[in-house]
This record gives sequence, structure tokens and C-alpha cells, in this order.
Amino acid sequence: MWLGEELRCVRLAAGYTSQDQFARELGFDRTVIVKAETGARPPSEDMAGRIAEMFPDLCNGLYVRLASIARKSNGPIPGWFADWVEIEAKATILRWWEPLLIPGLLQTEDYARAVLSTWRRDSADEVEAKVAIRLARQSVLANADFRVLVDEPVLHRRIGAPEVMASRWSTC
Repeated sequence: MWLGEELRCVRLAAGYTSQDQFARELGFDRTVIVKAETGARPPSEDMAGRIAEMFPDLCNGLYVRLASIARKSNGPIPGWFADWVEIEAKATILRWWEPLLIPGLLQTEDYARAVLSTWRRDSADEVEAKVAIRLARQSVLANADFRVLVDEPVLHRRIGAPEVMASRWSTC
């Protein structure tokens, strides 16, 4: 969002009072500018490069680099978790302590959807993408010695509808 706000400020300061006018100048659709300025989607590499050419001092000349970092942290797998997914896929032994929820690797599709749809304001498509990634990660269970310690209230804590809880262990 900060990156988008910086872009909006520099656009207005340069006299581009409309996003349409700015988008035409850059050769992009206005919706791409809207998403970049609101922080909904970081600018593509091409777009960031064009913006940096137009405004070389934007973000102290670091606009392209900051846009790249923002793209890495935007998506169905948060940047802070991406390394773990790689490690998890190579693991032969996994140990997990979970005090609040059924671990992601053991969640059913409905349980994962209930969890992922409550903690952020993601669109239905974004939630479904995250559910698909979570379920795909379960393939590591076939190759690893997986042991889980779950605090007993996790088994009773209602997540989603009663039907979600009734089927919470169907993948085990």
C-alpha cells in the first residue's frame, strides 16, 4: 500500500490528475494503475520499469526493487512462508505442535476454507487458491514421518459449520 501511495503522490505531482491519462501514457489499462495505487496488486516488472523511467527519483530510485519485493510477498503463499513450503516438501521427519487449530497438513478442504476465509478480506477466488495450495501441501505426508501434538481444545474448537467439524479428520 505504501508503494501505491508513493506512486499516486508522484503521479499527481507530475500533473496526471486522472488514472486514465496516466495509464495511457504508460501504455497500460487504468485498472492496472488502480490496483497498483491501492496496493491490491504490485506493479509488474514491465510496469515498474516504465514508471521508474518516467519518475527516476521515485522511492529514492528504488521503485523497481521495491515493486519486486512487493510482488514476492503478494500471492497465495506469503513471502514469510515460502521458504517453509520448500523445506517441508524435502523433509523426511516433521514434528508439529498446534495449540489453536488442526494443522494445515491435516485440514480437510472445508476446514481449510473456513479458516482461510475468516482471517483476511480475500476474495472467494483468493481463498480457493489458498485452499488448493494447502491441500496440495498434504502430499508431503506420503514421504515423511509426521507426528503432531495437538492441544485437546483444538479438537473441540468449532471452525465453520458443524459439518466441517464432523469431517475434520477425513484426510487422515
